[in-house]
Amino acid sequence: MAENYFGPANDLYVTETERQEGVVDGDCLNNDEDLEQVEEEIETRCGLGTCRPGILQRCNNPTFLLCCLCVYTLVHGFAVNGINNVNTTSYERRFDLTSSSVGWISSSFDISAAICGVIIGFYGNRRKKGRILTGAFILSSLGSMCMWLPHFITPRYEWGQGQSHLCSATEISTQCSEGDWTLSSFLTLLLIGQLMHGLGGSTLITVGYSFIDDSVTAATSPVYISMIGLCQMLGPMLGFIVGGALLDIYVDFERMPESQWELTPTDPRWVGAWWVGFFISSVLMFIFALPFILFGAELPTAKNVRETRVSETHNDGESKRLDGTHSIRQFPILLCRLLRNPAFLCVAFAGAFMGLVTISMATFLPKYIQNIYGTTASSAATYAGLLVIPGAALGQMFGGFVIRRWRLKVQSILKFLIAVVTLSMISKACFFINCDIVVWNTNITDSEPVTSLSYEECSASCHCDDSVYQVVCDREGRKYYSPCLAGCQYEISSKMYSDCQCVSSGANVTSVTIENCIPSTCNSLLYIFLFMIFLSAFFVSSSTVPALTVVLRCAHENERTFALGLLNFIARVIGTIPGPILYGSVIDSTCRKWGKKCGHNTSCWKYDNARMGEYLAFLGMGFTGIATVFFFLSYKLYKPPTPMKKETTAEKESTGVNDLDSPVGICSLPEITEDTKL
Repeated sequence: MAENYFGPANDLYVTETERQEGVVDGDCLNNDEDLEQVEEEIETRCGLGTCRPGILQRCNNPTFLLCCLCVYTLVHGFAVNGINNVNTTSYERRFDLTSSSVGWISSSFDISAAICGVIIGFYGNRRKKGRILTGAFILSSLGSMCMWLPHFITPRYEWGQGQSHLCSATEISTQCSEGDWTLSSFLTLLLIGQLMHGLGGSTLITVGYSFIDDSVTAATSPVYISMIGLCQMLGPMLGFIVGGALLDIYVDFERMPESQWELTPTDPRWVGAWWVGFFISSVLMFIFALPFILFGAELPTAKNVRETRVSETHNDGESKRLDGTHSIRQFPILLCRLLRNPAFLCVAFAGAFMGLVTISMATFLPKYIQNIYGTTASSAATYAGLLVIPGAALGQMFGGFVIRRWRLKVQSILKFLIAVVTLSMISKACFFINCDIVVWNTNITDSEPVTSLSYEECSASCHCDDSVYQVVCDREGRKYYSPCLAGCQYEISSKMYSDCQCVSSGANVTSVTIENCIPSTCNSLLYIFLFMIFLSAFFVSSSTVPALTVVLRCAHENERTFALGLLNFIARVIGTIPGPILYGSVIDSTCRKWGKKCGHNTSCWKYDNARMGEYLAFLGMGFTGIATVFFFLSYKLYKPPTPMKKETTAEKESTGVNDLDSPVGICSLPEITEDTKL
């Protein structure tokens, strides 16, 4: 799923370091003559092959490149972090999947991003970044196509229509074909789609960011990058809102008229048009991928930017260029140095556990709201999109503002992190809020699992079909999984059944209806929960920028790029990859009523809401508490370097110390020698 806890900030520093090493086209330049020779061969005009008309050169500038990247970022976030998370319940219903299987769909994005990010980050520094972006974005478009393709190669959605819902004295046999229970095999296509999304996302972050950074000055680069970051926030929010609206449209609306839908969005068997969002994103991704192929090897402004930065590097006596063999040889040395850096290591693990909770909740929050508070899938998605993402955006701005306003040093930043992460942990207690106090069947409370033994006395002779799920309720609000399990003999309408032998309401009323099951007392608790979720998103995001700042200051200047890469790798492997799978498995463990098809379990129809809330609260508070402990350990183990006396330029050159080696710069680490420096 999705971006990890630390976000894409590490890529802001990649191109500068590579530029200081003098790498062009993967080769090291040994002198200025080589550099000038390469400059003459670089194509900066916009177009294809020999066709480079003058009218296209009007778009050959950083502003147009920024617009292209922003639009694509918006569409990519719309699909991956918006539509995908909205469709959690729809995946389960339509393809008979468990929550843990859906967790794999979200995790596959991070698996792809973790692997491809390293490879693309290495080769993406070569020329013709526009073509690299076009190829990756077209593959990402194909990924969205893989997401909607199962809808068109599967039959209509079957929710139990044509099956008997009434109590029958004779056993009803249902015939099953081999393909009736293999819908879950389409999980493979969904996983492939997310893997391809991960390829496009990692290319966007690495190559796209460096393309912009190569083309503008160091002073304006953060402004351009922040615009792309804003689109990374807006994309998911639009995905939640648009995806939620689409879930109010029946999944097979193009195959059958509305008069034949039968179900309504309030019915738990309802599946909305989950595939339309991916169809839209696949088309838009393909369209907006094409302009990148028109860009030259670099923008016309890149030469001036590079010359300025190279000349500054030459004025620094530490800009020695190293060949690729030497750089590769330093990998284990840098890795060992970072692993011996307690401040970096603790912050990395803290961020991983924060990311585990954040990504997992982003995946299952709409599903949780829908199940616990009885809302429709559309309403749950809208609530999540309008509250969580703005809260996260405000939190990121707040965290950066605090550091900038009070110019906090590392120790003060760590104190701030401990405070906001502790508040985030407390806010996770909102999952204890539970308003589902209606009992199921007679003498069965909501906190107790329901088994077939509960129906032996009144419905054992009804020969009910286990695959039928149609919740009905009596006048007192007691719920039954189907009219058959309520012992109903007659169907008055599609929503009302009578002569139900398991119903013991007053005034000899033995009918059940669907309308009686609609919750009416949850709104006030829902608003409290949403407010707490907003605060949780705010506190979590308030810690991302400070945590990243600590990493940058605790790593030596020549280690920062590698440190940020290792940081994101740890965050994905420990946090964002296993998180959704773990949360999905925990949610599955609270299932009361599994769907049945041809003797196989499908998706869960009903959960123990109290247990689900408790488990998610314990998981959220537990992992966030672990993150707090790691931040505290980082604060205790961090040793700021001793203040250094001012040295002459010659002394700095001889010792390898620069202006960044200040009390707020690097952590106290062994001295870097000429043999170990990159």
